[in-house]
Amino acid sequence: PFAASSLTYGIGGKLFTRRYSGLSGSGTDASPVYENRWIAWDSGSLTSHALSMNLSRKKKELSQLFGFSANIPPLAEKYSASYSLNSAMVKAGIHGAVSRASPSADLAPSSLTASFTLGASPYPVMRTDLSWDFAANDFSSAVGSLEYAWAKAAFTAKKSKGYTLSLGEWSADGTDYFRPYEASISFSPRIVLGGASPAGSSAKAQNGAIAEPEPQEPQAEDLEGGQTGDRAGEQEREKADLQAEEQEPPSATAGSIKLSLNPKLSYTQNFIRFTEATITASLDLSLQSEQGTALGFSASSSNKSAWRYWPGLFPSSPSFDPADYYKSIFIDLGESFSVWDSAALRRSLFKLRNLSLKLSQDLHDWDLSASLSMSPYLVTPDAGRPYYQLDFSFSLGLTWKDIPELKAKASYTKGAFEE
Repeated sequence: PFAASSLTYGIGGKLFTRRYSGLSGSGTDASPVYENRWIAWDSGSLTSHALSMNLSRKKKELSQLFGFSANIPPLAEKYSASYSLNSAMVKAGIHGAVSRASPSADLAPSSLTASFTLGASPYPVMRTDLSWDFAANDFSSAVGSLEYAWAKAAFTAKKSKGYTLSLGEWSADGTDYFRPYEASISFSPRIVLGGASPAGSSAKAQNGAIAEPEPQEPQAEDLEGGQTGDRAGEQEREKADLQAEEQEPPSATAGSIKLSLNPKLSYTQNFIRFTEATITASLDLSLQSEQGTALGFSASSSNKSAWRYWPGLFPSSPSFDPADYYKSIFIDLGESFSVWDSAALRRSLFKLRNLSLKLSQDLHDWDLSASLSMSPYLVTPDAGRPYYQLDFSFSLGLTWKDIPELKAKASYTKGAFEE
């Protein structure tokens, strides 16, 4: 049970050092002076001096690991210890360290972290990570999350600076302590339809088993001819296999198309500066055929002012009232899909990040691919307000499979062709 345990000691340093230390004499008669230094038992010569031990114990599905490591004199002292437990549904660990801030200082705790995980896929999984700040005598960070299938929610609290909103700008208020910092929720389902499956092979096996001929008793001429009986048996088996193939129904997946769909939606809310609230939405879609044709589509957009959907949740000040910036989420979604109305698209809080389309074809010895993508970029004119403009790019490539380095590619981006 302790097969993975280990004990290690290591030491390293500089055996001999020769360095320039100055000049002897003055003027043109000056000559360089070098200082020679041999290895000594001090921090100037030793670069590493450490001891580590790992004690591992495993019994059935439960494994435990205790670790100890030390940086020992004459180097700066630091002693660390850790313990971890790992089972099918529970994982836990703790790590702590004590060290000296200076050679003359006393040993003092310097770090302490802990983690705990309950559950395992395909069941819900809950994770918690904690970190303690000995200087402030308080938690420095705490992260908790709950994940199940394609959904995940997370909450973060940590030591952070405080801010106040005045005249539309955030400014530090001078506080710095442990507090709720951020929360997020995300959904990322993956849907796969179609594609080849080994359904036909099972039918063939069943038909072959039914048509398998029974062993025949050897005849007199077989015994005399040596292998005549074996040949007859092979002929019977070949005939049975042929009948099974004729009776096998055609595969339902022959010539089918595989569809892969992966939509993603996430929302992140900052509690310190509540105007930092982001909704990100993306869609990845791909179609693949058995003839080697593949079509891919990808699009993503983001909304960095999602707090405006629910301003009543946030505090107001004499110079700023969140309710003045309220916008209905349903109206905003309608405007974001109004591709026929450019004014509505500009009013929408959702902004396109990128859009791409890719088509590839397997040509046996060659791979042919073409892609078209677009993304917005900020244009700052000499006069007037900055504005966003879509940047289109197109590429066409041909690659030889046997020698991937042998390829040709042409692309168009920012109004110019490249090869």
